[in-house]
Amino acid sequence: VGLVGFGAVTSPSGALQMLKDIPVDVLAKYDFSAIPLFILMGVFATHSGMATKLFDSTRTIFGGVRGSLGIAGIGSSGIFASISGSSLATASTMARVALPQMEKHGYQPGFACGVLAAGGTLGIMIPPSIALLVYAILTQQSVGDMFIAGFLPGLLGIVMYSITVMIMVRWKPHLAPRGERTPWKAKIVSLTGLIPFSFIFIVIIAGIFLGLFTPTEGAA
Repeated sequence: VGLVGFGAVTSPSGALQMLKDIPVDVLAKYDFSAIPLFILMGVFATHSGMATKLFDSTRTIFGGVRGSLGIAGIGSSGIFASISGSSLATASTMARVALPQMEKHGYQPGFACGVLAAGGTLGIMIPPSIALLVYAILTQQSVGDMFIAGFLPGLLGIVMYSITVMIMVRWKPHLAPRGERTPWKAKIVSLTGLIPFSFIFIVIIAGIFLGLFTPTEGAA
């Protein structure tokens, strides 16, 4: 589409020249190599069982609250996004992990899918967001500054999505049952499931922001 549009606005020969140069330049650009590396990190987190443990931890923390699995899905999506950087990877991973559990516990299928789809969109804001990375590269801005700028909106998104889930399940109780109550000791112990993600997130974001390494090195 871009090739045809450029050819219509300028000239066909100019469009062919662009086709010859730009794909090679983009593929050879060192900064863009961080994108597949961040996605690969999310793949490792999925296949290592970290994503499943993350959801189990957040589910235990919010146990006893109506719609707790939905809130856990939102929270898990936000935390998973903090190492994958991809909305698509976040949504697909958490759907595989959380959706079967939500349907098993009586969640209305459309509501469960909507919650996880909304949670997946957090990947575009929460650092290391691939969208923010690409924007920073194209506009010659600081990647570290862009990542820090996305942290608060991403956190606010988690809170507001969770509040929305709580409102919906109280307004329409048939959407989701009340979660199983969990003792405080179990909630505290379950926090260990968040440690790997927190460690990776802090190392990457702090390292990039403080200039200890580049985004590509951080992703690697």
